[in-house]
Amino acid sequence: MPGAFTHDGLVVLAPGDADAWLEEDRQTYGEPRNPYHCVDALPPSRHVQVLAGQSAVADTSRPMLLIETGAPPRWYIPPGDVAWERLEPLPARTTRQYKGEASYFRVRGSDAGLWTYRHPDPEAAAIAGHVAAAGQPGVQVIVDGAQEGRP
Repeated sequence: MPGAFTHDGLVVLAPGDADAWLEEDRQTYGEPRNPYHCVDALPPSRHVQVLAGQSAVADTSRPMLLIETGAPPRWYIPPGDVAWERLEPLPARTTRQYKGEASYFRVRGSDAGLWTYRHPDPEAAAIAGHVAAAGQPGVQVIVDGAQEGRP
């Protein structure tokens, strides 16, 4: 394999040296999982709104808060509390370790983007189908009446 070498009788590979990384029979993404990495999905009783411009794209009192080592906390909105008619799907897909494959949406008439994990990895199963947005130009995330800062 390109980039592989031996050290103390072991073969050492870089993350890009393999076509896929598996832990038992489950594929991992990026590089092997870190045993000190934590992903928690918590069900707080907070009021969360996602605004594009001045209008709500999502509004819920039953969000999920995803807290992940090394990443800013993210609010995920249940699919029943999302104004789907205001969103259009994008062809883009990304894969995130500990979460799985993300699908993306754009708010019609803007560059504002949102994403979802339809079938997340087990660590993030509680956010399946929920929609998230980050504070970015054109998008505001309002929690209990206060705007969240940009991560």
